[in-house]
Amino acid sequence: MEFSLNFPDLSMVTSARTGFWVTGLELLVERINQRAIAEYSLPMTQDLPNNSADMNLRYASFQHRLGGIVLDATLMIITLGIGWLIWSFIVWGEGQTPAKKILKLRTINFTNGRPATWGHMGIREMLVPMSVSIASTLTGGVASIAWIIVEIVFYFTKNQRTFRDYWVKTAVVNES
Repeated sequence: MEFSLNFPDLSMVTSARTGFWVTGLELLVERINQRAIAEYSLPMTQDLPNNSADMNLRYASFQHRLGGIVLDATLMIITLGIGWLIWSFIVWGEGQTPAKKILKLRTINFTNGRPATWGHMGIREMLVPMSVSIASTLTGGVASIAWIIVEIVFYFTKNQRTFRDYWVKTAVVNES
């Protein structure tokens, strides 16, 4: 003896009741995606200045970026912050930090594919972390934890860009 449950087809009722909201939400998400793609799309085949014309840019991997953070922190400790700061001011004009220079990573302006300017790097590497540390002080460390989580979550979205990258309109690419 075979047993089976037969439920009435409720798909028409469900779609009639929730269809408006689901369709509206789907259209909204699609519209946001189209806008984001139109505003932030960059064909990643553009060349960086002073490089061979056949070079294709690749986004820096999570491991490369994490290595850059650790190396920057290590260099900052070894040079007591002063050497790292001076070196940073020199290489920021090339869209790099000392660690990015060693690891052959570069921060580019996402809108035109050129290396990030000194101003972009100043905001990205100095102003944003200072803002997060001030907010963290005011919130008892909660802002720092939230910032780290948001940065990691954003990295695993399309284009491997962090929240800071979207905010400053930059991307980190691997030149090697």
